[in-house]
Amino acid sequence: MATSPTMRKLLTIVHQYACEPRLDDSDAAAERDLDYFDRILAILGVAPPDAGAPADTAGEYRVRWEIDLDAQSHLAAARRARDIQLAPDSHATVFDVVLRTDAGEPDWSQARQVDLTAHRTDQEVLDEIAHLFRTGEPATAEDLDYIGHLIQLTGRQVAVPAEPAGGGDQP
Repeated sequence: MATSPTMRKLLTIVHQYACEPRLDDSDAAAERDLDYFDRILAILGVAPPDAGAPADTAGEYRVRWEIDLDAQSHLAAARRARDIQLAPDSHATVFDVVLRTDAGEPDWSQARQVDLTAHRTDQEVLDEIAHLFRTGEPATAEDLDYIGHLIQLTGRQVAVPAEPAGGGDQP
């Protein structure tokens, strides 16, 4: 099976990462992880995030998450909803958020819907990319597309690598 030059570079970085000793200092480990993440981004041709993006307004917010589910009681419904929120593979990541004012109850018509899957931290994206490479199976084109999507969710733009002369992958 032919492996693209991009995939070979990514696999080299993942192999280097896997061979490094575990760091006990969490700050040093995070710094190392971000360094590897930056190297992966460079291979994929990713531009840095837009530093000029407008920041949110600091203040007190009201956050709302809703779910409809069947349960035997109020307590059972609350527990089930909490279990759904905390599940590692949960899709319960969409919240309505409104800035509170002195006017009493917030105006929910002014709420913004925030999907946390679109606002993952670099560390969360790194963890998910690392999980893809730890499965033991060679990454597919679909995996690379997914990795590109994860990177875009961090706010970075993925540049499409130029095709090598002669087109296609080299064996």
